Amino acid sequence: MDFNPKLKAALKRLSATGMWRSNYAPPLYRLLWRLGVKIPPPHFLPPIFHFIFWFILVGLFNEVNHIISYSHTIVVLPAVAGVIAGSLMAWHYASASRKHGLPSWSDFKP
Repeated sequence: MDFNPKLKAALKRLSATGMWRSNYAPPLYRLLWRLGVKIPPPHFLPPIFHFIFWFILVGLFNEVNHIISYSHTIVVLPAVAGVIAGSLMAWHYASASRKHGLPSWSDFKP
């Protein structure tokens, strides 16, 4: 099945759950979809994806902050922040997917 019709069906299903649009179609994802990136909505992705994505995003952001502030804990704190953020976001999306009975992207049939 083509990506765009499957994405539209998935967004319609997520909308029917009563979730906020900013939760099931975050601004970053909408931007990526407009740019032609074929990434499923966050609730259809495996928890490890969210862990790695948020670990990198938060870790990198904190790394830049620590370099700017000349901190001596350049590696440890950003890594800890990344692990915490990654774990929380992976848990959030996995629990929401279970709560609403959502399959993985490969198993989703519109």
